Amino acid sequence: MGRTAVLAQDPRATPTTREPRRKLSPRIATKNKELRIAALERLATFLQDYRAAFARWSRGLHDVLFPFGTC
Repeated sequence: MGRTAVLAQDPRATPTTREPRRKLSPRIATKNKELRIAALERLATFLQDYRAAFARWSRGLHDVLFPFGTC
């Protein structure tokens, strides 16, 4: 698409088609069912631990230890 075609477009235009939605989460990208289930369980545990640590930190307890993998 060249400069002329880009400038000729309506800036308020929206796509007429939808992008196909994916079935697999981009966080867990494996087609192996057992590996995916195990990874989702680890992710759920991590999120639970992180949210608990963040809640304590938000209450002013700044000596809290966040789970491994947190930046």
